Amino acid sequence: MISGSNSQQKEYKIMVSSTAISKILAQLTGVPKSKTDSLALELRKAGILKTKGPGRGGIDIDFEEARDMILALLGANVPKDAPATVKKLNSLVDKDGKTFGDTLLDLFSGPTDNLVDCVNVSKTSNHAVIIYSKGCINDPHGETVSIPGYLHFSDPDGVEKSHGYGINSWISGGVIRLVFALLKSPTITQSELDQLNKEAERMAAELKI
Repeated sequence: MISGSNSQQKEYKIMVSSTAISKILAQLTGVPKSKTDSLALELRKAGILKTKGPGRGGIDIDFEEARDMILALLGANVPKDAPATVKKLNSLVDKDGKTFGDTLLDLFSGPTDNLVDCVNVSKTSNHAVIIYSKGCINDPHGETVSIPGYLHFSDPDGVEKSHGYGINSWISGGVIRLVFALLKSPTITQSELDQLNKEAERMAAELKI
């Protein structure tokens, strides 16, 4: 459960630290918290996450650091690989030369965050895909269905690695939206806090990496 400290205005301050994000990612994806904590530790050692700052129980992190924690979870086979994995994934580019890391930030830190269905990363080749909604149509049965779009990212140097069968890891856009929602509005009301917890419980029951 996501928690906060009560204020006189009946608002709650969320301490959005790497420790808190690690716990939330474990809750939403079913990955053991020991692994998400170990990934964050390796990112701190490498200087990718801040190691000092104000606040009890951790320090506030920014959008880039939250993104990098998610990329480490998606792409690193073992915690010690997290820093190199994050750097490699952030450097992948689309056909127009825009990086995977910057695209994720643009999509999830702005009003387009609701368009992304999921993010897929290959652990056996230098490739990533963002699957998003291009719009909706009515099928022959009158049901509204989403039209998927795909943003592909690959190694800018054209280097592909392959080791046997492809191994892919994916995460729902809903998980990333929830993490970024806390960064956008760390001070929330009781009703907003209740809604976040309901969403977290729903996704924890449905989603797994």
